[in-house]
Amino acid sequence: MCSLEDREILISIGYADEIGTPLSLKELTLELTGLNLMGLGSTTTIRRRLIRLINHGMVVKRIANHDGRVIHLMLSSKALRLFAGYGRMMMGMRWPRAQRLAR
Repeated sequence: MCSLEDREILISIGYADEIGTPLSLKELTLELTGLNLMGLGSTTTIRRRLIRLINHGMVVKRIANHDGRVIHLMLSSKALRLFAGYGRMMMGMRWPRAQRLAR
């Protein structure tokens, strides 16, 4: 991840996948457009950042089972390892919040 904006995109994709409702490109764009006020950028900027994350192997695209026209976005194993490393680092620093979440 190169920026906070990339992190927000990855967190949005990962959270949706974690709760069992993977995001499509359109859903991600709509969700993050609401965050545009936080400086994520326009829809075009969000798409450009997403394409870069896909090219770097952080996000993978999967065709939906129910409709072959819909493409879902999911975190790659590379991104999951990165976030797991961050989690281990926070636990090693003995962050109180991270320790409460681990229980």
